Amino acid sequence: MGTNLKCRACSSQLFEPPLLSYKDSPISAQGFHSNPDHDNNNVTIDILQCTKCNLIQHILPPVSYYREVIRAVSVSSEIKKFKAKQLKKWINKNNLINKKYIEIGCGSGEYLDIMRSIGMEKVFGLEHSTKNISACKLKKLNVNKGYLDHNLEQLNEAPFDAFGIFSFMEHWPNPKESLSLLWN
Repeated sequence: MGTNLKCRACSSQLFEPPLLSYKDSPISAQGFHSNPDHDNNNVTIDILQCTKCNLIQHILPPVSYYREVIRAVSVSSEIKKFKAKQLKKWINKNNLINKKYIEIGCGSGEYLDIMRSIGMEKVFGLEHSTKNISACKLKKLNVNKGYLDHNLEQLNEAPFDAFGIFSFMEHWPNPKESLSLLWN
């Protein structure tokens, strides 16, 4: 640990020592091995807190697939119903009927499908994975290829009235930059 540890969100100092330290942790959830003796991908995960904004975080570099959305939201009809009810309430509360909505990291379009099913007509997605984009195109969803970083080109549909980020923002290596780009 060095004394120059900076927060991912606000660039302030992090408290030391770490709040928690997990030794011999797998480097990623997608990298688990079936052999419990296989440990060459293990790391120590130190959990730290920012001295200014209090964000709890680790300081490891992102996994190689951090731009990819990997989730299983489509498995349960109960979850779909719950999310549809929750999102419809949000749409009505914020007067978003007939407004433009974008999901950042839309995966294979699970939430875009839900948004369409509850009456949102102007839904768009931003997704990095070619495989996920292909799945979205099969569902006739309007999805742009890209990732919310300095390499992102202007989206033709911008500006948007609302956005969603589901189980994806926690993977961003530079949330401050990504949120600034989203704002712009």
